[in-house]
Amino acid sequence: MNEVRNLGNFEPTSFDYSQLDDETSVFLKQRVRNMESIADDTRYRMGKELFQAQERLADHYKGTFVKWFKSLGLDKDNVYFWINEFKFSRNLENTKQALNFGSASKSLKKDVMKKNAPNEAKQAVLNGDITTHKEYVALEKKLKQREQELSDKNAQIADQQAELEDNRKTQLELNNRLAEANKQQSEPKVITKTVTKEVKPDDYDATKVKLVELKKQAAKDKQDIDYYKHELDAVKRIDKRANEYDELQKKELERKKRQAQIHIYDLSLDINDFLSDHNIMGKNLHMDQLDDDDKQTVLDSADAMQRFIDEIKNQLNNDRIIQEGEVIDNG
Repeated sequence: MNEVRNLGNFEPTSFDYSQLDDETSVFLKQRVRNMESIADDTRYRMGKELFQAQERLADHYKGTFVKWFKSLGLDKDNVYFWINEFKFSRNLENTKQALNFGSASKSLKKDVMKKNAPNEAKQAVLNGDITTHKEYVALEKKLKQREQELSDKNAQIADQQAELEDNRKTQLELNNRLAEANKQQSEPKVITKTVTKEVKPDDYDATKVKLVELKKQAAKDKQDIDYYKHELDAVKRIDKRANEYDELQKKELERKKRQAQIHIYDLSLDINDFLSDHNIMGKNLHMDQLDDDDKQTVLDSADAMQRFIDEIKNQLNNDRIIQEGEVIDNG
């Protein structure tokens, strides 16, 4: 158990491979890739075993799971990281996403596994467009800024509409007052039996000026609202096209998956037919009767077959990985 207590992601610092010859440099880089693959597979298996133990102990007295894995010398942070890495990885859509997630740093994996992680940022990591925590933080900040701008525009439109409604009510009131004032103008007021006088309200002229100003302001407000509505509609169209593109990508992935399953099924049938036709397991090959050239021919064919089998195993092992959830202490 000591070998895996502190197993984490590779977080390599810079190493100057130029000081080595090309052959040695290529050799060492391949060793790093192999060790990363081994570490990914080990973490996946550790997370799976711990997840199953956590589920079994879920109904036991609180803290039993923690006490159990601590008795093994396992670090609590690592345990819950492996569990959530396993839960997240097993739901990934394809091998490319699994490889990109598996090669990400521990800090970047934590970013992606957060429940409130923006979907656009998460997909950028899984697609390989973002490979560092710094790039993720920058994109997350940009997405939040865009979301805030949209929220501000919606709020501004709502304020403009409310103001426009207030102006409409004010304008209606002023129209009523002007109508009443005009009515008073058309009916002379008798001061004496022989003298009449037209009387205007004290605020008649000011009211007319205010009405003109309100009409101008209402026209401007309507232009602003139309502009913001147009902007909002444009954003909605962009989001709709993005969703349609995501749906097409999903269907294409499903088509490729079905095609791959058909190819694998055909390959399995070919292998079974080959073994059945040649009765490989039950045939006495009489190897002791072959000369050296014939034996070498058989060895070369066997090596080619072994390389073919190894390639199948490597691809199958690389296709297993995972999705979901923030690191949560369920112990």
